[in-house]
Amino acid sequence: MLRVMPDAKRSLRARAWKSKALVVVLFLVAAFIHTAPAITDCNQTIMGGPGDATSGGVWTNWQHDELRSGPWPTVSPYINAPFGEPIWRPLSVSSALIQFPMWAANLFLTPVCSWNVIVFLGFVATGLTMFGLAKWLTGSTAAALFAGYVYAFSPYHVYKAEGHIGYLHSEILVLTIWAALLLWKKPGYRTGALLGLAIGAAFYIDGYYLLMAPVGAGALLVSLYLWDVARGRVDRKTAVQSGISILTAGGVAAALSVPLLLLYMGNKGDIASSLDRPRGDLITYSARPHEFVLPPRSHPVFSPLIGDWQDRRLHYSNYSEQSLYLGWTVILLSGFAVVSLSKSLMTGRPASGEKGDRTLVSPGVAAGLAATAAVAIAFTAPPTVSLFGIPVPALSGLIFDHVAGFWRVYARFFLLAHTALVPLAAIGLTLWLRKKQPRQALIIASLVMAVGAFEILTLPPWNAWSYSEAPPEYRWLSAQKNVDTVAEYPLATPPAGEAFEYLTFQVVHEKRLINSGTNLSPQQGLRQGIRGLGDPQTPEVLRSLGVDIVLLHDTELSMPGVAQPPPEMTIVKRFPSSKTIALRITDGPAATHGVSLENGFHDFEPREWESFRWMSSTGKMKLVPFSSEGPATISFQAFSFLIPRTLTVRQGGDTLWTGEIQPIQTPVSFSASSSGPIILTTSPGPSSTEADQRPKSIGISELDVGPG
Repeated sequence: MLRVMPDAKRSLRARAWKSKALVVVLFLVAAFIHTAPAITDCNQTIMGGPGDATSGGVWTNWQHDELRSGPWPTVSPYINAPFGEPIWRPLSVSSALIQFPMWAANLFLTPVCSWNVIVFLGFVATGLTMFGLAKWLTGSTAAALFAGYVYAFSPYHVYKAEGHIGYLHSEILVLTIWAALLLWKKPGYRTGALLGLAIGAAFYIDGYYLLMAPVGAGALLVSLYLWDVARGRVDRKTAVQSGISILTAGGVAAALSVPLLLLYMGNKGDIASSLDRPRGDLITYSARPHEFVLPPRSHPVFSPLIGDWQDRRLHYSNYSEQSLYLGWTVILLSGFAVVSLSKSLMTGRPASGEKGDRTLVSPGVAAGLAATAAVAIAFTAPPTVSLFGIPVPALSGLIFDHVAGFWRVYARFFLLAHTALVPLAAIGLTLWLRKKQPRQALIIASLVMAVGAFEILTLPPWNAWSYSEAPPEYRWLSAQKNVDTVAEYPLATPPAGEAFEYLTFQVVHEKRLINSGTNLSPQQGLRQGIRGLGDPQTPEVLRSLGVDIVLLHDTELSMPGVAQPPPEMTIVKRFPSSKTIALRITDGPAATHGVSLENGFHDFEPREWESFRWMSSTGKMKLVPFSSEGPATISFQAFSFLIPRTLTVRQGGDTLWTGEIQPIQTPVSFSASSSGPIILTTSPGPSSTEADQRPKSIGISELDVGPG
């Protein structure tokens, strides 16, 4: 027999659903306001500008569209032409929970719009999860709305929405903190598994969460249990239950990490090369104390007052990484929560209406959240800090030196600090409003939310960019239907800024590029050998690669009145506004081989249309066969650095050439095969007794290759 729900209970439930729906609408509206230019022009405009977003997510979406592929191992012919290049790397797995939803959206939307949708949903998801955590902790809708807004639309999230959207989707850190609190409050297999799932899911959103999520959960649980032990609240039964829960969480998280471990074990070299960064980055991309307490650089009111001061203290970083403003409302409310709960502890009066040892609005929870924030802030410090004038290794330096050098931007631990501090601020606001009359509480809450929203402002104006603003050469190239393959010069490779632009605007012109999207390309050495458009081998190699048009960018050679290009190339069109010229390679012979410069060569140095590069005491070349597997003749001009050098060229066990290289041009020519590396070594010439320890040994120019 059906039991009819009383009208009062039905009415309460309906009101609860309406309240939840209203909260969702509020965050949808707020997200729309912050992303309005992109959402209203979804197929053309993105937040930010050309960079990580356009050369990363949007470009990958376009590749998936063209190839009818998905976020799994795929080789694209549109990059590193004609060889092709993987657009999936082992590192891609650590962002699978971003890439798969974006790929799914891309099945129905355009490449640009699918990116914009994931950005929009990032703001909504972070806001709603923080709202949920704060409401669960405090029971206060006002405090939860405050927490959800200042967290979701923090300057850090707004900046990350322009490129690194894994850090916009920090809702997984909120869920990790929430799950850790649940485990502490109600230990058991279920809460343990829930925490393990949250930590494991974080592993597949961003590589930094591999460290951040376990640190956050661990710091919170350790501080909570230490508090309980200090208060004498841990009996044997609780200890056993908690231990089982934590072991369950660790087991689930470890099981979810297995795919990452297997990929790492099978691709150590690839991953190490991709993540190889100098230790100095730990200093550049760490936090400074003032960055936590000064409003964002793009604040419409404060920027004119303190922006120049902030610029002078950016320590070679950028505002995408250094917009670490916690918010004074968050800081002060968090402090108020700690002080109020400390007083309640000393007086013996409960700070909330809850009963039992493990209440949520309690000194223990406040201490746990504060400790977690403090640990996270400690991670943001430079690798060495000064303690009473004594240099002391900090966490970032210890991890980089003794655990793994994968992580270099420790300022990103701001996210974990903010994730812990905002719910603590919500507790503080709840305690402040606790004894106020309803009207007074509403006024205070409204003022606090208004102040919190004002101090984190990053707009107006909106920072947005449209593909309709692409440079004119790319719009012209898009209209050239008879062009299939393009070479963009300089032949830069990420992380060089030009390379990001090449990938960005490939979405506009849709031609194949001989340029690479990664510094791990096997053909990187071949491109090093054709860096100068006037070098003898370059036109013939470009013909062999199928290049129809060369775009030469941002160089004085592209301007009218400057020296004409080599005879093998003709200028098709000039684009003075972007200092670019389009060149067509004239008909002529294609190279049977190309000379690839592998190890031991410094970057090229331009000399009008030609180039030269310095070699260390040892260099390695390789012959890349195009239409012939037979031998070929390599020739170049060599000149020594300061003193004469003896150059010896070997392949296998054979000496191909040896002779003295003078500081003036010396011709070198030898026949080699494509079967193995060609090793060039130098030593001081007979007229010098100086040890050959210089970083520069000889320079080579006019690199050419011909029939063997």
